[in-house]
Amino acid sequence: AVRFRGVELSGADLLVIATGATGVAPSPQALADQVTTWLLVEAVTDELYERGIEITDQDRVDSEASATATGVPADTVAFDAAVELQALINVLNDYAQATAATRDSTLELICSSHILLETETDAFVAIDRIEAGEDFAAVAIELSTGPSGPAGGQLGCVDTTTFVAEYVDGARASGVGVTEPVESQFGFHVIEVRYLGPLVEGVDASLTPELFATFDEGARLAAETAAFDEIVALASEAIAVEHFIDPSIGVWVFPPGAVQAPPTDG
Repeated sequence: AVRFRGVELSGADLLVIATGATGVAPSPQALADQVTTWLLVEAVTDELYERGIEITDQDRVDSEASATATGVPADTVAFDAAVELQALINVLNDYAQATAATRDSTLELICSSHILLETETDAFVAIDRIEAGEDFAAVAIELSTGPSGPAGGQLGCVDTTTFVAEYVDGARASGVGVTEPVESQFGFHVIEVRYLGPLVEGVDASLTPELFATFDEGARLAAETAAFDEIVALASEAIAVEHFIDPSIGVWVFPPGAVQAPPTDG
């Protein structure tokens, strides 16, 4: 019924796996989804093997409890498939964590305040007052039309992806200090850039230890997800190059990397 790089899954075994603990015959798409899982298990296992990582018998033993919890009867093809899937997920998660730890964070941080104004002329008026010695926050409280105005325009430290591209590009072009007027869909910004760069502890008073820890954890999880997704994407591409699926089950669609069941009559 299904084949990948010389490894085959018979139609009978596929039906047993897809039926699992329910005892109910799967729908055509549920059967196709099970083929997706089987193919990805095989292909991801190969991708990890190419990196010197193998699923061990101990990995499988450690995964048996999770397979048992699904209600699939032991000593069946379905149980073995559930164990293999869980073992692979565990090993892949370990790989993603280890890989993420070796990569530099891609998070870019900006610590800034801004004054939002309706026209460029108004923005230059604000800049002139700041350059004449007035406090940025005081000018923001008086002039800013944005919701941060009452707080002196303070926006704290955030991931640059939080803001529209024009804001970040304007801040980057200026560097630390007060920018020229920066136009976006919201109006004209006068930005006080205090820091723009990688996540570093202590770069701004608003970057508290708690906030830094939150950013650091988010960056770590994002890196792990990227490493995980990278392997799955490579596996999906490998399946697209070399596989066989009985046409009655469906076809491999890449992207996104899944088996689509044939259309039903009517």
